[in-house]
Amino acid sequence: MFRTIKFYIFGCAICLLALLVFELIHGFVSIDRLTSAATSALIIYAALTLGVILIYFVNPLGAFIGGWLTGRKFLAFQLFNHTLVRREGKLRWCKGRIANKDTLIMALHDYKDIKRSAFYGFEYGGIVLTFLLLVAAIIVFFVCNLNVMAQNVCIAFIILDAYELIKKIPNIILNNKVLRDFDNVKHDFGHHLKLVDMHYNNVPIESMPDEIFDNSPVVQGDNVYKIANRLSYLSRLIATDEFEKAREVLKEDGFKNIAESYQLTYQANFILLELLTTRKSEVLNSLWTPRLKSFILNTTVFSPTYLTVNYTFELLANRNTDVAQQWQKTFETTKDKYILLGEVESTQLMFAKIRDIYIEETGEEMAEYDIDPIHIIYKTANRKRLLFNHTIIGIAIAALIYSR
Repeated sequence: MFRTIKFYIFGCAICLLALLVFELIHGFVSIDRLTSAATSALIIYAALTLGVILIYFVNPLGAFIGGWLTGRKFLAFQLFNHTLVRREGKLRWCKGRIANKDTLIMALHDYKDIKRSAFYGFEYGGIVLTFLLLVAAIIVFFVCNLNVMAQNVCIAFIILDAYELIKKIPNIILNNKVLRDFDNVKHDFGHHLKLVDMHYNNVPIESMPDEIFDNSPVVQGDNVYKIANRLSYLSRLIATDEFEKAREVLKEDGFKNIAESYQLTYQANFILLELLTTRKSEVLNSLWTPRLKSFILNTTVFSPTYLTVNYTFELLANRNTDVAQQWQKTFETTKDKYILLGEVESTQLMFAKIRDIYIEETGEEMAEYDIDPIHIIYKTANRKRLLFNHTIIGIAIAALIYSR
């Protein structure tokens, strides 16, 4: 949330600068007019900042209400940097944003109407509530007799709500496409939901029954749920030491024409497999690219399993116990934020396995000592786009103020 507010501060600075430029273009600088315009800009951006805080509450609230109305089971409610989580029938207040946000309410216990409950409630609940706020702000602006300050506040909320809705258009288009083709993805989506459900109920991937996995090869054009299921099957093979089968999966699937995130996930699993088997330096060096390192750090925000790649690389390839233990400490200090407890359990089992391999190969015990975790900061890939968007918004607000 605070990173988002920084962009609004940047936009406010652009708006004030644009007001000064407009005043210079006008031919002379009127201090009174410039002060009045700057005050209006500051009020609008103060309202925008409050609106950002409101949106951070509205989106999860809308998802919660939509999920509840479509028969979902409440698992978690995220508010700013804290999350209320239901675990083992009890509510728990956790510090930190919850991971696996896209699958929070997908852990269903009733699969009778997957289509309705999977999309309409969770995906559109926040969108509908945001749209209703936009309509309310427009009605208040045009119907009520507001003073200038109140008008500026309304304008701020209208701009913010419209911006948030525009950002959601790609998701709406994608979800509608999936809904139109739902018969083609229903089988894979059902497998995915059941797997998530087992993770939520603290079943590690090593202990899941074979029938939970759909292990047929991925072909070009397959849906994301099919690919996700196949990757889960690959992780299961590596976790249970079925390395030859894992190599067959990588050979069958390869790095086909799929989304980059899935290509990189295959690549991460390939590295983990190499570290646990042949450990060929030329293969590891070709796979351990800067893009993959960045992807793993970013993805760790949503899933703890990727930490095992960093831990294994440092311990088995670099023999660097200090950095390896830093990665383990990072996991220990962040594991409470992951709602899918099965993933946490799987990660703990993998850490223990890698540690045992290291001790067996080197004959050295790993000394336990206090060490600082590696601080992971999620870096958005859209920073330049966001700066551009807020620049345009700032100039537009300045033009609107100056025209009035």
